[in-house]
Amino acid sequence: MERKSPPKYVVRILSRPRLRRSLELLGSALTLFVVLAYAITLVQLLLEDLWAAASLALFAAIPFVFVSILRSVIDLPRPSLVWGLDGIGGKRGSSFPSRHAASAFIVGTLLLRSSVPLAVAVLAAGVVISTLRVLLGKHFVRDVTVGALVGALSGAIGLIL
Repeated sequence: MERKSPPKYVVRILSRPRLRRSLELLGSALTLFVVLAYAITLVQLLLEDLWAAASLALFAAIPFVFVSILRSVIDLPRPSLVWGLDGIGGKRGSSFPSRHAASAFIVGTLLLRSSVPLAVAVLAAGVVISTLRVLLGKHFVRDVTVGALVGALSGAIGLIL
């Protein structure tokens, strides 16, 4: 595989350890927020409406499994492999599509039924998480874009059904 140079914005971020660590922590905190928003909503629905809780769980799980299988089948390299960089994190392959982006957009879209303000916050977190994954060199723009589209489309199908 021909090695390409990383974009300047990635080099600038990776060369500043405190900035890099701060952006990684922000990404982790926002990912935790998405997980907690989903979990709390699921528990709340379990107490109110078992069918709604089961639907939420099912329509979040199926696309996540689909994206995971798709990643392993396509097995596109992560930016770190393409750019010849070590220490970025993540596996050598399975970059496309981004599960972080897909998960945030699945959850955000599905939450539109139970809480629009929470759904908007989760979708906004998904945009920031996706942007950070690209800025930190963990994904290409195509990875997070397709992940977000698959997540939003899957969530929309879940809302309709």
